[in-house]
Amino acid sequence: MTTPEMLVQPALENLDETKRELQLIQRNYRRLQDYITHEEAKLKCQKQLKIMNSLEKEKFEIIASLNVASSRAHVENEVGVRRTVNERVELTNSLDKDIRMAELNVKELNDHIFQGQKQVMVLSKQVDSDHTSTKRALHTLKSINCLESRLRVNIEKCSITLRDNDRLRKQILNYIKERRLFNKMYTCLIARLDAGKKVVTDMIEQTTMVYDQREECQGRMLLLKKNSKHNLFTHRSEMQSLHRSVDHEICLQEFLRAKGTKRIMETVMACHRQKRIQKLNEVKRSLASYKGILKSIKKFTNQTDLTVISNAFRNQEELNF
Repeated sequence: MTTPEMLVQPALENLDETKRELQLIQRNYRRLQDYITHEEAKLKCQKQLKIMNSLEKEKFEIIASLNVASSRAHVENEVGVRRTVNERVELTNSLDKDIRMAELNVKELNDHIFQGQKQVMVLSKQVDSDHTSTKRALHTLKSINCLESRLRVNIEKCSITLRDNDRLRKQILNYIKERRLFNKMYTCLIARLDAGKKVVTDMIEQTTMVYDQREECQGRMLLLKKNSKHNLFTHRSEMQSLHRSVDHEICLQEFLRAKGTKRIMETVMACHRQKRIQKLNEVKRSLASYKGILKSIKKFTNQTDLTVISNAFRNQEELNF
């Protein structure tokens, strides 16, 4: 006959085994986490080395791309690059969502493990000698097996998600680098385009100034041609008139040479001399009379300056009239 003690002993042994298996699972889980962190550190070091190598390569690529930046094909490819960048950004957002979901799953697994530990503690405290204890033990074993299977599945899923996360992080870093390079190239091209626009505007202003100066010079040339023709015509007419006047003067000089000889008569010259002598005597007499008058005025006014005398006479006449 099977006694309840016989049934309880294997249940207790099973509980101890389940506790040991849980401890082993926890240890393995911690080791996996340590291994994952160690691998992540290794991957970070490898990433840094790869980044150093890629930066050196990118230096040469940037120099080459700067030389090719001014080409039309590169400008046309910018539209496609923008589209790919937008698509990749959307892909990174979706991958971030997947990572968050995986983290939530890991949290749920941790919660289930914690609940299993609580159930084990409760079962260890509530061990009875009845048939119910055996049922509980079997139920706990089934739940532990289910949890182990779920834990294995979730560990596999976690490893897959970690691999995917690593791969996606690499892609995201590459996309970020490409985006930075694109932004640098875009800013450089915009600066070149602004400089080119300034040069083109300067050239246009210079061409307009030159064109205006050319039109002004052409107008001046036409005016000078018209003025030169008019001056030529006037010069010719003036020269013709001068030639005519010279010819007329030459004819007059020839005529006066023949007709302009003086005819001197002694009687007429003597009459002219007597008239001149009479006029000189009259002038001398009038001067002497004027001087006498001035002397009498000076004596009367007791002034020797003629300007003072004239001013006094003018003032007296103004008072009189």
